[in-house]
Amino acid sequence: MLSITKIKSTASSQAGAGYSSYLDHLDDAHAFDEYARTHELGGPLPFWFGGSVQELGLSGVCNSEQVGNLAQGLHPHTGIPLVKGAGGSHVMGADLTFSCPKDVSVLFAGADAKTQAEIVRAMHESVKEALGYAQSIAITRHGKGGAIKQLARSVVASVYTHFASRALDPQLHAHAFLFNVGQRKDGSWSALEHKAQFEHTMATGILFRVELAHRLKGLGFEIEAEEGLFTINGITSGQREALSKRSQELTEALKRAGLQKDGASARAAALATRGKKDEPPLPDLLAKFASDAKALGLTPDRVKALQTVRASEPFSVDHQKLLDELTTSSSVITRQQMLRAICIKAMGHWSAQECLQELERLVKSPLLVHLGATDTLTQVYTSRSMLVLESDISTHVVKGKVSTSHRISPEKIQRKRAVIPPLRSTAQAATMVSTKRDRWTP
Repeated sequence: MLSITKIKSTASSQAGAGYSSYLDHLDDAHAFDEYARTHELGGPLPFWFGGSVQELGLSGVCNSEQVGNLAQGLHPHTGIPLVKGAGGSHVMGADLTFSCPKDVSVLFAGADAKTQAEIVRAMHESVKEALGYAQSIAITRHGKGGAIKQLARSVVASVYTHFASRALDPQLHAHAFLFNVGQRKDGSWSALEHKAQFEHTMATGILFRVELAHRLKGLGFEIEAEEGLFTINGITSGQREALSKRSQELTEALKRAGLQKDGASARAAALATRGKKDEPPLPDLLAKFASDAKALGLTPDRVKALQTVRASEPFSVDHQKLLDELTTSSSVITRQQMLRAICIKAMGHWSAQECLQELERLVKSPLLVHLGATDTLTQVYTSRSMLVLESDISTHVVKGKVSTSHRISPEKIQRKRAVIPPLRSTAQAATMVSTKRDRWTP
């Protein structure tokens, strides 16, 4: 899953809206650094991502000074402003939180150290694939008030790995902080228009999952696709539920409040029940995971037994069928809608790159007609078959306006009226309607 949260400026942190308070409700100046230090508990090192990394001279581990500068729109090394309005009032950017499907975390809990490292590597590579897409649709602002928008040349993000939910259940996820700094095509810098990231949330998220499914299948696990999500064959519902205490907390909170489990209600419940995340050192956390998993019958040997190497079967996507499905409810479709539809069908079969390549083939096919772009540069299309259908409908409407074939002549109306006696009441009218045509029942 993917959730995106806009993180406001450092200056607004004491009001509870900035990145310092956003991360675990900490309010001291080093809150971000404390949150990001998962590697000091024994976890993977935080890493940089984006085409701007090399341009900004970044390498190695993300450190607090560099992150702090970028959060304020400043050069990570020199502290020189990169964008207009840089400083304490600069909006930091967006937190893209990539969460693995529960079965992946359950699998991780019971696996040996080697398999755990492979699963984490698969998650990291999947995050990078998704962030590559996020970079491709990032928008820089130009002109007065940023009214002119163009696709960015590159962006920069810092990525942090976490292993547990707030209830200390196994929950593999990564926070990618997409800084509000983008490089324009001419090499200059500007703030980003984050609306585009929110519009592409579903596409970015499913690219993460389709790549993760592809990589886990490469490790020998059998993937079972479920409408854009996936489970792993061999993980039971009992194991999922036993290691999902945080999810149960949210469900209970929603039930007490009489709310449905939709997106807005779930976010409200998460905030209302959020306590301080006191994560122990990773070795202790992994020992807890192993103990909990073993009690559910999930041991390293059992995980190994689930790694059955299977040959990939040929797979293809029927473009016309896909477009017919997408245009059932709307005649206009976007690139991200088509990409999501491709990924849903290809889950467990293709990698993220293969899905993106299929999207390009579809966009270039004669089945599509390009209609233009939105204010966030989202490309909009319709199918050629839909265009023909709408043209036929319009033609019939025009013909219908001038056609007289449906009209009844005045003479015919008079003849019918002559054989029908005057109606004396509503009841008689009802009786007349309910009888055979042209017959009067007194």
